[in-house]
Amino acid sequence: MLARANTPDASGAVACREYEYHFPDGTSAAFAVTLRSSDDSDAAKVARDKGALAHGLVSVVGVPRAPLQPMLWMLTKTELVTLIVEADPAVSDELHRMLVPVMRTFLKDVRDVAPDLADARFE
Repeated sequence: MLARANTPDASGAVACREYEYHFPDGTSAAFAVTLRSSDDSDAAKVARDKGALAHGLVSVVGVPRAPLQPMLWMLTKTELVTLIVEADPAVSDELHRMLVPVMRTFLKDVRDVAPDLADARFE
């Protein structure tokens, strides 16, 4: 998995990273992940209502039947939860299995701005 760091932007992102995921057959996928602040945005409100420790957005390119719009991700004490736009396809078990290591890497990569998340355990 390759990573590229980005600078935070004005959309409420505290940190963002891009990752390449390489499949055994030689194809690849890209994941763009942001960690968002706990502001007054709708995403932050949903995350707080769910008791999330952290939240952000993740976009996926190169995975068949992946959502076309960015997904809201939330980290609770025990699990990684994703929410999609109603018109998008559901997150498959296969995509969720790909997201878990990407998110673990992301949370370690952003430990300078969110140190409490670096050792989070979730499925």
